[in-house]
Amino acid sequence: MGDSAGVSPCARIPYSRSWAAEPGRSIWNAMYPVELTEPETESESTPEADRVLSWRCEQFSRLGFGLRARLRLARSAADLALARKLVAAGCQLATAERILL
Repeated sequence: MGDSAGVSPCARIPYSRSWAAEPGRSIWNAMYPVELTEPETESESTPEADRVLSWRCEQFSRLGFGLRARLRLARSAADLALARKLVAAGCQLATAERILL
C-alpha cells in the first residue's frame, strides 16, 4: 500500500477553491454571520485549509456518504449541521446530497 497506508483519502486531497463559498461572502452559521476567506491563488494551500477540508470530509464520511459524495460535499459550502439533521431524520443520502449542493 505504500507510504499512504492508513491515511484517509480525504487527507490526501489538495486544497481547492471550489470547497468554499465565494470570497467575502457571508453565510449564516449558528446564530452569527461568518465571513469566508480563502488563499489568494487557486494552487496555494495552507495547513489550516488542508485540515478543514480533511475534517469536513471525515464528518461527511461518518454520516455515511460515499467517497465521491463526501469529497464533493467537503469541497463545497454544504452546511454540515443541515447534513446531520437530514441524515438523522432518515433522508436518503443521495437526496441529502442533492439538497446540500
